Order: sequence, then structure tokens, then C-alpha cells
Amino acid sequence: MEIGNLLGLTVLVLQESLFTGSIPSSIGRLQNLSALLLGKNKFSGPISSSLSNITSLITLSLDNNRLQGNIPANLGKLRNLQELDLSYNNLRGVIPDQVFTLPSLSISLDLSENSFSGPLPRQVGKLKHIGKLFLMNNKLTGKIPSELGDCESLEYLVLSGNHLEGTIPVSFSNLKGLLGLDLSRNNLSGQIPNYMGELFFQSLNLSYNDFEGVVPKEGVFRNVSAFSVIENNKLCGGISELLLPVCIISASKKHGNSSPLKVIIPCLVSMLKVGVACSSDLPKERMDIKDVIRELITAKEVFLGVGIHRERHNETEAEGEGKIPASLSACSQLRRILLHNNKLVGKISLELGDLSKLSTFATNGNDLSGEIPASFGNLSSLQYLSVSRNRLEGSLPDLGCLRNLIFLTVGANKFTGIVPPSLYNLSSLEIFTMEVNRLHGSLPPDLGRTLPNLQSFSVANNVTPPKLAS
Repeated sequence: MEIGNLLGLTVLVLQESLFTGSIPSSIGRLQNLSALLLGKNKFSGPISSSLSNITSLITLSLDNNRLQGNIPANLGKLRNLQELDLSYNNLRGVIPDQVFTLPSLSISLDLSENSFSGPLPRQVGKLKHIGKLFLMNNKLTGKIPSELGDCESLEYLVLSGNHLEGTIPVSFSNLKGLLGLDLSRNNLSGQIPNYMGELFFQSLNLSYNDFEGVVPKEGVFRNVSAFSVIENNKLCGGISELLLPVCIISASKKHGNSSPLKVIIPCLVSMLKVGVACSSDLPKERMDIKDVIRELITAKEVFLGVGIHRERHNETEAEGEGKIPASLSACSQLRRILLHNNKLVGKISLELGDLSKLSTFATNGNDLSGEIPASFGNLSSLQYLSVSRNRLEGSLPDLGCLRNLIFLTVGANKFTGIVPPSLYNLSSLEIFTMEVNRLHGSLPPDLGRTLPNLQSFSVANNVTPPKLAS
């Protein structure tokens, strides 16, 4: 019997049934259907325009197939549709305005994991009653339309993995019911609006963009496990767990137009006098004065945790460049090394593993190469280790003795091999990210037991990502 002859059907569910070929156009004759669920099959070809004849449809789900082509504009005739899911297909082209003007669409609209292009039309603001809007991993361009702020029923909005640019619209402050917002992996810029700390987010992801300025500390920004701003190299401030540079008010703002060096030099001179006076080496063995000054500049950044922030871009470009001095290993009382978001090159010195009191080591956002020294496995006081966004390679070291480690990020490097099993037994870990490497292997099935405090975990975008063990 041809399926189009089942005229009395009100619900048709054929999910996960391995169907192939095109969706039969005869389905368009089923005028009494309220739900058509064809997801998780292998249907191919275009979406049949005959589906627009089923004006009684409330739910239409065609997700996880191999459908191609554009969304038929005549789907705008489905005036009773409350839920539309076309995700995980091979659809492309511009999303037709008619989709965003469906008057009853209220549960969700999911067009993620396709190849839709062009700007997000202003008509998206017509979705006054939509609860969930998912458009992730497409090729959308342009700015986020301010009209999205008119969708005041939104609870979840995901626009990640596109090519969106510009700033976060002020109108988003109207989205008082928004629980989850993901704008990651776009080209967004500007500052993070303060009003975002006043919304009641359960999760917020702004990572992998080009945001700058101060990270708020209110609302969701108080809980490091509820939001992410990683890979935004111009941000500063925020809660201490972010390990971001301190926000610096430039000396010109504090002291008129005076040079920032007038503020820095007295500090360096004082340190220089102390360093030379306390030296026990013979004069001919002492370090060249230029090297001494360079080391002191590095030491200043390390002890203050300032880094080289964008507000200081008018100073000499030599600052924040070069190598991490091995001589830091002589600072036996050193507790924090914060050198992130600079232009450091070279290898991480093996001798730094002798700093028994070191609690924080952050060199993320540089151009370091080589391996993480095996000697880091001896840093028993270490709580924060962040080396993401460098060119580090080789295998991850055995850090199983670091029982105090809370924060471990090694993403966006070139690490290879299997993740040492001992890392999965660091029961204090709260943040553990290894994305964008070349790691492989299996994740232990008892991960939830061995890492009971884990709040954020990522192995995304590895060449051969770790698999969940059976």
C-alpha cells in the first residue's frame, strides 16, 4: 500500500528505521497529520514541497538524514507548525524568510549542522513565541540582528560555529527568560555587555571570538563552570579562575599624557639595585646588564600577574617576546607564573619543575614549542596549569602525582598519543580540556567516579578523538 493512501493517519513516526531514497511526495496527501517524524534515517534528495500541503502539522522532524538543497519557501504555509527540526542534513542556501514568520512556531526551530549561508534575516524577530532556536554549525554571516531581542520567549539560543561578526546586540537585554546562550566560534567583537550578568543564565558560551575588555563578575560570571570565554585574547579581569590578565588603566589616563615607562621604570630600578647588590657572583661572571633588565621585566610580569595587555600596545614590542627564562627556577618561593597572551617562543624549561611551591603556571596564548617537561609531574603544589594555544607537541606527561590540580587546559596544541590514564584519576580536577590536538584512545567508563568534581571537560576536535570505552 502506498503511504499516501493512509488518509486517516494523524501521527506518522518512522524514526531510526534505515529508510533510504527520497521522502515520498505522496505523504503530502495526509491532510490529517499532526506529527511527521522521519529523523535518523538515510533519506536523501530535496525536501519535498508537497509537505507544505499538510497544513495540520504541529511537529515536523526530518533531522539526521542526507537531505540536500534549499528549504522550500512554501513550508511557510504550515501555519499550525509548533516544532521544526531539519538539523544534521546537507541543506544549503539562504534560510527563507517564510520559516521565521511561521506564526505558531513556539517549541523549537532547529536548523543546525547544515550549510546554510548568508545573513540571519531580521524576520527572525517575528518568532515571538519560540522557546528554542538552534542554528549552530552553519555558514551564516553578517551581524546578529537586533530583532532577535524581540523573541522574548526564548530559553535557549545557539548560534555557535558560524561566521557572525559585530557586537552582541543591546536588545538581548530583553531576553529575561534566556537560560542558555551559545555564541562561540564566530567572529564577534566588542565588549561583553554588563547586562549579561543580570540575566539568569544557566550556561553561557562566548568562547573562540574576538571580545575585548573587562569580563563581568556578576550573575553567571561568578561560576566558572557555567560560562566560557576562552580564546578571546583581548579580555581581562573576571574571576580569578579564568587566569586572565589584570585589567590595566593606562598610565596616560592616570597621569595625563605621561609615558607608561615613567610608572614602570622606578619599579625596575629598585629591583635592579637589589638584584645587583645581592649578587654573589664574581663581576666577570655576572649577567650582562641588558639581560638583567630583560629578566627583571619578565619577573615583574610574573609576580604581578599582569601579562602584556592590549592597553599597553604603545610600549616597545620587545616586551612580552623572547623565551621563558630558565633562571626563574632559582626563585624557590615563586608561587604563580602568569605569562599568558604574549609572544613567547622556545621551550618550557625543564628546571621549572623544581619550583616546589608553584601553584599556578599559565602560558596559554603564546608560541611555545616542545613538550611539557616531565619534571612538571613533581610540582606537588600545582593547582592551575594552562598551556593551551601554543605549538606544544609530543605526549602529555604523567601528572598523576599532582593531587591538588584543579585546572588543566592543554587545548589547541599538537599533542599526540594516548592521554595518560593517571590524568583521569586526579580527583580534584574541575576544569579539564584537551580540545584541538591529535590525541586518541578511550575515555574510561568510570570517568564520573574518578573525577567527581569535574565541571568542564572537552576533547573536541582531536584528529582521532578519544572514544568512550564500552
